[in-house]
Amino acid sequence: KILSDEILSNEEKADSFTAKIYFYYINGVCHEMKGDLELGYEYRKRFVEITEANPRWMEIHVKNYLPALNNLAISQMELRMFDEMSDTIYKIRAIGTSGKKISEDIQLSVFIFSSILEMNYCLKTGEFENGIYAAKEAEEGLKKFSGKIHKQYEIVIHNSIKYIYFGASDLKKSLLWSGCLAPGPGVPGEVWTG
Repeated sequence: KILSDEILSNEEKADSFTAKIYFYYINGVCHEMKGDLELGYEYRKRFVEITEANPRWMEIHVKNYLPALNNLAISQMELRMFDEMSDTIYKIRAIGTSGKKISEDIQLSVFIFSSILEMNYCLKTGEFENGIYAAKEAEEGLKKFSGKIHKQYEIVIHNSIKYIYFGASDLKKSLLWSGCLAPGPGVPGEVWTG
């Protein structure tokens, strides 16, 4: 019913950059929720394309651009478009390493989105060796941003790390990240069960 409204069914009605952002965002979400992953992907891709068409918009609207990239990568993962997903993750990471002064909240978003996406990429493709590298980066990010990550994202990152180690057959580290084992006293890396 939402999509039948003329303002959301006709791109020409979105007559400003902000209107276009909302047009593509809402259409992407609604189509995905209806189960039309391909059309949701197309709207999300278009959102990113119009933002990237003007580098100044990318800079000004980075708080919209990052979630747009994240949502696009999720659509790509759902559609098993892993090469495109990898490119999108690279774009997210590039924002954090652009050489420009980046605020801490943007750095945090780059860490959260890229870590979760990269580990999901490795889990979906079975690339567990690359996944271990991604998990170790995520562990470092968890330390760097300790106390600043929303609990919801922290849980997702912990679970992703756990699954990466499980997939790589490092069961002790998987259990450690599951909370089933605690680091033991003495030798660093020693694991004990209670």
